[in-house]
Amino acid sequence: MIISIRMMKKELKKRIKEGTYISADTYPRMEKYMNFQLTKLVKGIQEEFKLSGDRKITQVHVDRAVFKLVTEELE
Repeated sequence: MIISIRMMKKELKKRIKEGTYISADTYPRMEKYMNFQLTKLVKGIQEEFKLSGDRKITQVHVDRAVFKLVTEELE
């Protein structure tokens, strides 16, 4: 998943107390996690597509894959 370090910095800094130091190794770790999540999502979309028998991948496949990922995390 391509999310720039700049974007991650902006999002993180918006949510923490001003002046808080953020270690430089934080962002590569965040990027690694985001890549892992993207891989899981793509596999989920692929699975939903295969199960459906459709001829093209649609928003429905994505929504179902996301739903499954979210509900798995809640278990």
